Amino acid sequence: SFTNDESVHVQLPENEVKKISNLRNDVIKLNGLKLKSRQAVLVNVQTDPVKQDDLIHFSLEALEGGASKNTLVRPVTIKIEGSPEWIKPYHTIQTPLDTIQVEGDLRKIPNVLTIDISSMEEGDTLHGSDIKVPKGIKVIEEELDKAFVTITAQSLDLESDTTQEEVPVESEEENIDVSSDPVSP
Repeated sequence: SFTNDESVHVQLPENEVKKISNLRNDVIKLNGLKLKSRQAVLVNVQTDPVKQDDLIHFSLEALEGGASKNTLVRPVTIKIEGSPEWIKPYHTIQTPLDTIQVEGDLRKIPNVLTIDISSMEEGDTLHGSDIKVPKGIKVIEEELDKAFVTITAQSLDLESDTTQEEVPVESEEENIDVSSDPVSP
């Protein structure tokens, strides 16, 4: 189905759907359909929640006037490489996000952005604004302040003081008279 003005439902053989699902940033030529646009880009793929390899739906976005006239916002996978030489087993490299939203000419948007973290220091955080993207592509505003990589050290408190002060608990005892009156019939 298209996500622009018109929506077209088509059925394709499973092998064709699998081919399309691998074309994340590629222009897909649509032949044999009576549409305004004959080019589109994949924007969404839904898989069966149990059988992840079974595709159940995909959505395309029409490219009006062809790919060269379209600026699109697309998710790009982030691949982390390298490791600081100083890193120890008690350090943690946190990567809370694995994709970043970028905007630009579809033909220039990569499928993967590789980030080298070997020069990062303990306590450093790599934000969206720090990620280098190809010329003509920009990270969208909402992604600039997000943390994509953080290096932290776990606290190794070997001499933790586990003794606790005893605090006297004052209890107020109430004298309760538990007598029963015989019940008269």
